[in-house]
Amino acid sequence: MGGGGLIAGIALVLKTIKPDVKIIGVESDAFPAMKKSMHGNKITEFQSGYTIADGISVKAPGKLTFVLVKKYVDDVVLVDGCL
Repeated sequence: MGGGGLIAGIALVLKTIKPDVKIIGVESDAFPAMKKSMHGNKITEFQSGYTIADGISVKAPGKLTFVLVKKYVDDVVLVDGCL
């Protein structure tokens, strides 16, 4: 998911067209900021983790992105960042 902007936009459009579609985000367990934020119902910063992919090394979701993901994304699953 990285910062969540792409999934937020896609989810908004898809849920507007077809509200019963399920949207599942995928995030590395090295940087689970969005999953932690969604489950805590507030923006949560995550400081540790390592990746060579800087696009997914997001320490905290943005305010607008978090609101959209919380509203339109059904769940976020974590994948092992070492694979």
